[in-house]
Amino acid sequence: MDPQQQQELASEQHQIELDSIFSTVAANWFQIKSKSVTEDYAKDIWRSLDKDVFPTIGSIPVQEIKARTIVEALEPIKARGALETVRRLVQRINEIMIYAVNTGLIDVKSGIRCWYGL
Repeated sequence: MDPQQQQELASEQHQIELDSIFSTVAANWFQIKSKSVTEDYAKDIWRSLDKDVFPTIGSIPVQEIKARTIVEALEPIKARGALETVRRLVQRINEIMIYAVNTGLIDVKSGIRCWYGL
């Protein structure tokens, strides 16, 4: 493989890695989701992800996210007694991970569904 091909391949791989970051996948999912809900509800969805999810798993590639990762990310929210928030976040994270499966970022075996025990 010549150096130019290697550079192109490395560039493509880097772009795939960037596109696989959870917050990027969530933003792509949100572009679709926001068209099917009211503007206020869309703002609520994004605000909850930005406040409670992105600080802990936003920079992790979706291929590396396991159910345990999500449980650990949501544990502080559960501890403060915001159980309805946890339920909504689990639903949103599941939708994002399904979107990742449907767009080919992760395979079905890797796609996780989280049933967070409250």
